[in-house]
Amino acid sequence: MSAETLAEIQSKGTGVGIMGMRERLRPFNGELVVASNGFGTKVYATLPLKPRPSRDQTKTQQDAA
Repeated sequence: MSAETLAEIQSKGTGVGIMGMRERLRPFNGELVVASNGFGTKVYATLPLKPRPSRDQTKTQQDAA
């Protein structure tokens, strides 16, 4: 993948469903990284080990305090 295409994907998320993948990771504080060395491209999706509490859980914890 060219440097120009990689920059476009990272900024706009065009191609291969990148924006859809980012949108699915966002609620879980996940991250999507696209890396290319000119010979191949890798896409890494990471999620935190401990998920962020939902709004309902946060509200319940505040009410209990």
